Amino acid sequence: SKNKLDHLIIVIHGIGDMLDSQHLSSNLSALSSALLTAANLSDSKLRVLVRAVEWHSKMQDKWRHILHRAVPGFPASPQGSLLRRTVQDYFGDIILFGSQRWRDMLIDEVAQQIEAEFNGVKFAYENFSG
Repeated sequence: SKNKLDHLIIVIHGIGDMLDSQHLSSNLSALSSALLTAANLSDSKLRVLVRAVEWHSKMQDKWRHILHRAVPGFPASPQGSLLRRTVQDYFGDIILFGSQRWRDMLIDEVAQQIEAEFNGVKFAYENFSG
């Protein structure tokens, strides 16, 4: 590959499905543009790639099936109810951050995603060493 890359920036995004993914994409694009502008203004030939990993929605998928059982009226409570969303989104975060087991799972999830992004970039940019 003739693609050249000097630096890889991996943004760890943890808001997950609570933030529109299109918004994340536009923020990453704005960051990339700002870095390119800064490089150009300083006469630098620096080549930077910005990528993101997102752990929150992946972790929620893992704990949602547990938390659904805690919602009063389960399984009859409506899928989109405020009570269900509150339990799975907010109480789920409390469990996630307050439990060593879930914190370890979160760290593993982020590490796996970072490694996958890094390996994908190394494949696409064969001269990139990290």
